[in-house]
Amino acid sequence: MDKRQLTDMITEVFNSLTPIRVSPFFRDEETIEISVISNQFKGMTFSARFKQLDKIVSEQLPDLHGNYLIIFEAFTKEEAEAISKDQQDKKNQKGSTYKESAKELE
Repeated sequence: MDKRQLTDMITEVFNSLTPIRVSPFFRDEETIEISVISNQFKGMTFSARFKQLDKIVSEQLPDLHGNYLIIFEAFTKEEAEAISKDQQDKKNQKGSTYKESAKELE
């Protein structure tokens, strides 16, 4: 089975969570990162979210579960937006700090 087929299977298996987005990423031949954004995670601890995602994969894609190291990310829409905004703010701060500390051209 190729990576495209696996990506489609992974994306489909999480439909029960009515996801806003499912993003599988093959880091290497042994590791898959799966990011799931769903408002069904509201009120759940991160460990409960990971257990739920792991259970879905182990029950519906047992070959995948047994043959890959799977790294999960599980966020609500608001959490994902807050993280994105925070990362953008940090990127802007780094850029301005660099510009301020750089020497003028001579």
